[in-house]
Amino acid sequence: MYIHKDALPEPDPDEFYLMDLEGKPLKTTEGRAVGRITGFLANSSQDVLCVKGGGEEYLIPLIPEFLHTVDEDEVTVSLPPGLLEINS
Repeated sequence: MYIHKDALPEPDPDEFYLMDLEGKPLKTTEGRAVGRITGFLANSSQDVLCVKGGGEEYLIPLIPEFLHTVDEDEVTVSLPPGLLEINS
């Protein structure tokens, strides 16, 4: 099913639509630029961000423990050590 974005209700200030994250840069709370969000996957456990940067593709679980901020310009995540290295 497809719904035009204009038909969706405006999200609350602390909410967002996954489609609004596509194209945004993603960085870590340590300031590391990871890449751009290119899409997302949905599975039974959680949504997963697809991020491309530096010749790599990363799959980052979109869970409250990892998501730090979602701004107009970028998304910031707080990831456990080694997640990007095992996930590329």
